[in-house]
Amino acid sequence: MKKTIGICVIAFFVSVTLLRAQDESPILKPDIFNALPEVTDSTSGKINIYQDKRIEQLVKNKTEGNPYTQKYATAQGFRVQIFSSNEQRTSKAQAYKIEELVKAKYPELVTYVIYQSPFWKVRVGDFETNSAAQELRNFLREEFPEFKEETYVVRDQIRIPDPF
Repeated sequence: MKKTIGICVIAFFVSVTLLRAQDESPILKPDIFNALPEVTDSTSGKINIYQDKRIEQLVKNKTEGNPYTQKYATAQGFRVQIFSSNEQRTSKAQAYKIEELVKAKYPELVTYVIYQSPFWKVRVGDFETNSAAQELRNFLREEFPEFKEETYVVRDQIRIPDPF
């Protein structure tokens, strides 16, 4: 009985110590512009960065405006599929080539290369309604006539901006 109580007391103190160690972890810096110039201890030197403030603003704009770096939630919605192939040797390369083609002409469109065995697919957009996806489908069929036969609206998990 005394051994059991002793083990419980030791386990309690170990768990409290471990929890305290987690609370004292250093806070991560939000970006490299704030992390580099700060001195970490008294024996270290200080780094001075002389740069145009526009560089920092460009980096922030790039990450804030990029749909791939934003926080998002998922929901059931619609996307426009413009390519699907199961040719083992060429379909992956074709899918990425088509994605680059769409991004080069319309960089604001969010594109996805998806592998669902055995198919490689390219899908465009995140739409909550079928009618909005149909509008993009019609637009893409006019802009890329080579994909006209394969372009149609599909139901998919879409990304929506996270409200929090």
